[in-house]
Amino acid sequence: MDREHYTILERQGRYYEGLEDGLGHYEEMLNFISKNSLQDQTNYNHINTMMDTQNFLTYFILQIYNANTDWPHKNIRFWRYENVQNEENLLPQLDGRWRWLVFDVDRSLGYVSYSHNTLKMVTDEFHHRNSDQRINFLLRALLENDSFTLDFINEFADHLNTTFSHERVIDNIDTIKEAIKPEMTRHIDRWGMPTTYQEWLDNVDIMREFALNRPGIVRQHIIEHFNLSGTSKLHVMYHNSYGKIKVNTVSLSDNTWY
Repeated sequence: MDREHYTILERQGRYYEGLEDGLGHYEEMLNFISKNSLQDQTNYNHINTMMDTQNFLTYFILQIYNANTDWPHKNIRFWRYENVQNEENLLPQLDGRWRWLVFDVDRSLGYVSYSHNTLKMVTDEFHHRNSDQRINFLLRALLENDSFTLDFINEFADHLNTTFSHERVIDNIDTIKEAIKPEMTRHIDRWGMPTTYQEWLDNVDIMREFALNRPGIVRQHIIEHFNLSGTSKLHVMYHNSYGKIKVNTVSLSDNTWY
C-alpha cells in the first residue's frame, strides 16, 4: 500500500511517516480519554470508533508475554488509513481507526528473566524516567472499563493455553533452530555475533527455558494484578461429528494447540 495514504506515529504520538493528517485525530482521542472516564460504556464505545481496541489488546498481550523491556517507551508505532481519495468498500482494517504494529522485538523471549513482571511495567503510571505518562496512559485508561478488562484477561488466558503454550513455542524454536543451524558457523565467521557456536546454542536454550516457564509466571501476574481467585482446569469431552465447542476465543479441535 502507498504509505502516503497513512499516518504512522510512534512513541507518545510523535510523527514518524506518511501523512500528518492523523496527528490531530490522535491528540483528540487522548484528550477525550483524559476528560471522560472509560468506565462509562458510552465513552468506551466512542473510543472504539477512534481506535481498534481489539487490535490494541492483542498487541499488548503479545508484548507482555514476550517480556519486551525495550518497549513501550520506544519501539512502539501505530497507524491509521486516511482515505484521502474517499474510497468506498474498503477492507475493514482501513476504517480510519488506530492500530498498532509489531517491530524490533530482539529484547524479548529471554532477554530478561522469564519472571519479569511486564504487566506491572506497562500499567505503572510512571515506569520510565524522563518520559511522560502517556506511554502507559492508554492501557491504564482502557483497563478502567469492565468489558475491556474481561476481554483482556480472557484473551490472554486463551493465548497462554494455545499460541503461547510451552509445547507450541518450544516446538517452533526447535524447528527454526534446525532450519538455520547449517548456516550458523558461516554466520559467526562473518559477523562475529554470537562469538561462538556454543554461545548460540546457549542462547537458544535461554529461549526454550523462557517458553517453558513464562505461561505460569504470566498467569500469576494476571491473578495478582486483577485480584483474581486463581485458575481452574476445564475438562471438555466432545466429538466433532456432534458439533463444535468454543471457549472464549478458542474453537476446540484436534489442532487447537497448533
